[in-house]
Amino acid sequence: MPDMTDMKELNELNNRENQVRLDYNRAKYLANQMEDIGKTLLHRFDEEFDGTLSHGRLSWDGDNAKVFWGKCDATRAEVKKTANDIIITADKIVVMAKNTYDAEMQAIQVARDRIYNTP
Repeated sequence: MPDMTDMKELNELNNRENQVRLDYNRAKYLANQMEDIGKTLLHRFDEEFDGTLSHGRLSWDGDNAKVFWGKCDATRAEVKKTANDIIITADKIVVMAKNTYDAEMQAIQVARDRIYNTP
């Protein structure tokens, strides 16, 4: 049976467990927001940038236009890569948060077991 010192430790473990849950949920929430930003960037860029460029390509040609369109294509590739990197990073954050959550919860359970199994 836990004594007063053990009860204090159990209370601290409960507080830690609550904090771990809050941190994990916050990380998932922020990662979801990041993923949404990446997806929105891809979608909006495809709609607006590509639409504007396709109209422009029809009305402007020549050497300067080719240079400009080449830079636009490079920019498109960079923006899409960045958006995809944001999505990938968000996924990695979720995985890391889950691994940290699992490790923290396991450590808390080990500490609880020690308290309850101490003679």
